[in-house]
Amino acid sequence: MTISWLIYFLIAFLISSFLSWGLSKLSRAKGRKNAFYWRLGGLAIIASFVVGVLLNSEIVITQKISAILISAGAIAAFGLLDDKFEFSWKVQLPFQALLALALVWFGFEVNAVSFAGEEFFRMDYLQVEFLGAAFSLVSGFFILIWLASIINAVNWLDGTDGLLSAVAALALAAIFFVSLRPEVNQPALSIISLIAIGSILGFFIFNFPPAKIIAGTSGSYFVGMLLAALAIIAGTKIATTMVILILPVADFLWVTVERIKRGKSIFEKEEKKTHLHYKLLNAGWSEKQVLFGYFCFLGAALLASLFVASQLHKLILLAAELAMIMIVIFSLTRINEKREKKN
Repeated sequence: MTISWLIYFLIAFLISSFLSWGLSKLSRAKGRKNAFYWRLGGLAIIASFVVGVLLNSEIVITQKISAILISAGAIAAFGLLDDKFEFSWKVQLPFQALLALALVWFGFEVNAVSFAGEEFFRMDYLQVEFLGAAFSLVSGFFILIWLASIINAVNWLDGTDGLLSAVAALALAAIFFVSLRPEVNQPALSIISLIAIGSILGFFIFNFPPAKIIAGTSGSYFVGMLLAALAIIAGTKIATTMVILILPVADFLWVTVERIKRGKSIFEKEEKKTHLHYKLLNAGWSEKQVLFGYFCFLGAALLASLFVASQLHKLILLAAELAMIMIVIFSLTRINEKREKKN
């Protein structure tokens, strides 16, 4: 990588981070007078990202990038309404399905599942045409599940100050480094990832515990959508993204299973706080310690992934991460259950 490219990356990062910082500061100032503005940190992330992408001469606005920008606008509007009226899952899930449909209609697809160069399952079956766009129902269904899972896993991270920002920045860093590899070679994608990191870190200054503002629905939905979409654009490097997202996804699955076991709806909000970050808080950790713990664990996973070239080794890394996460969640769950019985 030449010095000129490093300077170019730095400029792209600084523009989005400065814009996000300014808009987040405005949200904080407004939030002192009206609590609703306190939840608008996500708009600062979205606006600075969109402006950063549109101002960048190296980014060609393709159909897929257009889909991301249009989805960002839709999420900003929906997030404002959701933060104001607190929609139920009966409104949120259809909106997520519409986002997936928009991505598919603009050309997002996953043709096959492969491992070590061998295709295991093709997804380009059941081709249909909708409003002039042809796509596979199988691929479209996979994108729907992928997008909804990542959005909801990221959304649940926003329960503790700074957590969403830290995890998102690390996941985007993983995509940034992957897009620079010779076999991927997508410099525009690396710039987009860096712009997004800048947008998140500009907001993170005010979201660091104790938070002055939070991302709200717009922020968590946008970050989830962006991570899901960029993972597909980057040559379907979903496994690379999962190196970082394995923690919130594992937590998402654990909480889902716990609710089913207790006979509770997996969609409705529940007073019982069963997410990993809440378990750590119940164990005596502070919010700063939870944030630092997540960052260290996922930062180490990111560094390890940079030295992993083969898919087999990446799968082993993911399995090791998942095992450690499940051991911690299971142990904390048992400790909390014993404490509740004792009380």
